[in-house]
Amino acid sequence: MHYSVRSLIRSAAFTVSAVLTLALGIASATALFTIVNGVLLHPLPYRDSGRLLEPAEPMMAADFRDIQSQNNVFEQMAMYEQGRYVLSKGGEAQFLTSEAISPGFFSMLGVAPLFGRSFEPREYEPGAANIVLLSYAVWARSFDSDPRILGSSIFLNSRPYIVIGVLPRWFRFKDRWFAGDTDVWLPLALTPSQLEQHGGPKWTPKGPAQDSYSVQIIGCLKRGVTIEKAQRNFDGILERLAAEYPQDKALLKNSQLYSLTSLQAGPIAGILWPLFGGAALLLLVACVNVSGLTLARGLARRREMAIRSVLGAPRRKIAGHFLIESLLLSFSGAVLAIPISIGLLDVFKFLAPPAYAPWFQHAGIDRWVFLFAVLAVLLCTVFCGLLTAVVCSRSDPNSDLKSRVGSCSNLRTGRGFNAQKWLLIVQIGAAMLLLVAASLMGRSLWLVLHENLGFDPHNVAMVSLLSANYQNPDAARSKAFEQQLLDNVKTLPVIQLAAFSQVDFKGVAELPFSTSASPSGPADSLPTAYWWGVTPEFFSLMHIPLVRGRYFSNADALNTEPVVVVNQTLAHIFFSGSNPVGKRITYFTYDPLLKKVDAEIVGVVPDTKMTGFRLPAGPEIYTCLWQQNWAFASLFVRSDASHAALVSALREKIRQTDQGFALLDAKPVEQAVEESFFARPKFLTFLFAAFSLLALMLTIVGIFGAAALSVTRRTREIGIRVALGAQKKHVLKTVLWDASITCLSGVTIGVIAALVLTRLIRSWLYGISPSDPITFIVSAILLLVVCLVASYIPSRRALRVDPAVTLRYE
Repeated sequence: MHYSVRSLIRSAAFTVSAVLTLALGIASATALFTIVNGVLLHPLPYRDSGRLLEPAEPMMAADFRDIQSQNNVFEQMAMYEQGRYVLSKGGEAQFLTSEAISPGFFSMLGVAPLFGRSFEPREYEPGAANIVLLSYAVWARSFDSDPRILGSSIFLNSRPYIVIGVLPRWFRFKDRWFAGDTDVWLPLALTPSQLEQHGGPKWTPKGPAQDSYSVQIIGCLKRGVTIEKAQRNFDGILERLAAEYPQDKALLKNSQLYSLTSLQAGPIAGILWPLFGGAALLLLVACVNVSGLTLARGLARRREMAIRSVLGAPRRKIAGHFLIESLLLSFSGAVLAIPISIGLLDVFKFLAPPAYAPWFQHAGIDRWVFLFAVLAVLLCTVFCGLLTAVVCSRSDPNSDLKSRVGSCSNLRTGRGFNAQKWLLIVQIGAAMLLLVAASLMGRSLWLVLHENLGFDPHNVAMVSLLSANYQNPDAARSKAFEQQLLDNVKTLPVIQLAAFSQVDFKGVAELPFSTSASPSGPADSLPTAYWWGVTPEFFSLMHIPLVRGRYFSNADALNTEPVVVVNQTLAHIFFSGSNPVGKRITYFTYDPLLKKVDAEIVGVVPDTKMTGFRLPAGPEIYTCLWQQNWAFASLFVRSDASHAALVSALREKIRQTDQGFALLDAKPVEQAVEESFFARPKFLTFLFAAFSLLALMLTIVGIFGAAALSVTRRTREIGIRVALGAQKKHVLKTVLWDASITCLSGVTIGVIAALVLTRLIRSWLYGISPSDPITFIVSAILLLVVCLVASYIPSRRALRVDPAVTLRYE
């Protein structure tokens, strides 16, 4: 009775551990596949979305017309151009993204207005009435889903537009991964001059010519045409156009075609596949673990299988018995994996960086995810049950009937023992691979978090402002507004410092420059420097110390001699470490385009990481905004007040200063830095750490179980050794040596795999090589220690058995 209860407990423990192990593996793989499917594999909600292609860069309208008439691979083609508008409503200004489209755009995507009408042919002509289609989101958010909006006027960029329709709720369009969903749609009305332009945008001393217009091209492939064929046809057309219009230097540089799916996925595609690989590796570890447990259980039941065989059961029925048991385990694990995978999906969405959140939010379970889960169950069934079925169905019934529990028989050197040993080696290798990847990500994250940014983001807020006259900015009015707003903001008791800057922590402009010590020449032949325009208080506000010279002052005005502040890298490289203060530097601005400015260097500051920690330290140039005709910049304020109270106070000051401007967005600089610099490495490190931790736990369980079984099989051998006078420490050393060989074999396989596969995450690492020897050595030692500890415990228990009792088993 006691033996039956103990057997029942062991059987229940085996079942629970196997089901939990498979549930964790299946849930992790399914959750990641759900995101991969939703982002990369699931078709976009447009008609024939898999056949939609776009070139890398915009082109001129005349190039589009030539491509449209000369190609034989596209079924339909259209133009569109992204823009930005300001909706003035109720005394508030709202920022909207827009798309101006050519005829055929909506029909190619298979979309029609939810109510109202679409654009008519005559409305694509220059001089037609101002009309607009609203997205469902803007209609619901800004107009309270009022159906009476049809036919009414709304003000975009201070001009009236007639609303003619609202697009369906499902229709959301973005042309690139970094763009937001389009809010309003307008007809693309190009002049005859614009339709005939080749060679790229036309430039004037003040920037692009008013009549110059570049557009994005989108086309739908004919059925049966591959992307490769379309690319060859597209390249041929561009080569002919480049020969006909040699001034169009950019034609051949931007000829690569991309699917709309890949353009909208952007860099997240390179992140999801390695993450899915990590989840699949965890599923493999789970399957190997359960396969080892199942094999151990099958070997323990060899007498039962021998009796079945003697009584006439064929081998295929014995093998089928184990496969059915494995199927039940896998199915139970899949059932338990359903709520776990849903929970993991929510965790992924919660932890995902804001830049990736839009894709993650739309990922959900569909028939493809269900099919993947079914395949995962079948994989687990075959993997976990097939080896046991083969080994146990081919055993020798005569030998198994003679063997007893605790007898070594021929099992130690038999097929079952070797199979389980190889399973353990594979499991250790997979765990080693995940452990190395997680360690590399962890060390990289530590270096990132301890990187000296060169500025202090604490208690600083960044406020984006918007003018209702956005498309035709008045630089003089903007500058007067900024100067007056600074004076008004400084009167707030919660504000310590305030300044304007063009820093946004997402990107940076680069200016060609030369110094008195370096050769000058055309702009395209000169070195470049990171560039920001700032007002005088910005350095003190961001706690950027002064190394030499002075900061900007309010005396540095529009009509005074241009001055700049440079960083130490520029001073060291271009002035050989000497004091650059008082020396001259020449740079080319974008306002107007490539205007040559000769300025005096008045100060030197340390290098900063406002461009991002991944960009190498390079020359930096700060110009004074008061000396520029630049229309827009962000307001930075240092304050100890709560963010909500600060935003409310700033909004009121902006309204009092000029009602033509509005607060578009406000966020703490810490949040902006976190989103731009740290969110992605934290997210990736967390996922890989979670995968490796789970794999390590499963490996520990597998090693412990395999070691316990191995020692149990060798109990008689151990008893004989002790009875003949062998010291227990020597016996223990022999057992641990065997475990070490197994572990080292698995670690070796894992190291080789890691040296090859960790190169896939090279772009995710910072300050560390994917083949960093310290990481590999520490991971290998950790895994070896875990293996030895897991083997030591059952070995010590076996050594406590009385040798006389052990020998009676035979």
